Amino acid sequence: MYPDIIAHPSAGVSKSDSENTVRKLAEDYLFKDVLRIDSVRKPIVIEKLARLLALQSGSEVSYNEIAQKLEISRPTVLSYIRLLEQSFVIFRLPPWDRNRRNEITRFEKILFYDTGMRNAIADDFSPFESRHDKGQLFENFFIIERLKQYQRLGRHVRSHFWRTRDGSELDLIEEEGSTIRAFECKWGGGSIATRAWHNAVPNVPVSMVDSQSMSEILLGHGL
Repeated sequence: MYPDIIAHPSAGVSKSDSENTVRKLAEDYLFKDVLRIDSVRKPIVIEKLARLLALQSGSEVSYNEIAQKLEISRPTVLSYIRLLEQSFVIFRLPPWDRNRRNEITRFEKILFYDTGMRNAIADDFSPFESRHDKGQLFENFFIIERLKQYQRLGRHVRSHFWRTRDGSELDLIEEEGSTIRAFECKWGGGSIATRAWHNAVPNVPVSMVDSQSMSEILLGHGL
């Protein structure tokens, strides 16, 4: 979604050149500008962290597990996560719970502000239709673009995901004052399981977001 990338098709630039531009953005912005900050004592560690997060995008993240894999402390992981978030590389999506105290103790999801940046960090520019992670990419794109719309409009909307202990889940729950909106992302469409949600929150319908409805919902639904 960077302007230079969007302009490429009309400028007749090849797909490989577009990929190289995204890679350069990732290298210049993330691995040069962000890593110049004094608090980053081990640049190679935050590079590995960014790659781990890219590969886990859309999944719940265990900071203890990441700390073990990178052989660093949990507080260091959290400080680097905050750095990437403050640099608008990633966004933390907390779980939704009517008891907000429970949100603090449960796993979060990590999304990327730009899926092209995420692909560059993960080193994967495979065609979308053949990707094994297209569901995660679609979910990431929809959620983060909704977030950007609210930021642009100056509206305070709290974004979450919802998951029960038995595995029932929804991709996006939005809270705006007393208003709650629920969304489930499915690129290819189909049915969605909403019984558990309706039992928990009977007065809030679930909107399914697929390739056909995304534009309308992204630009109009609840905005």
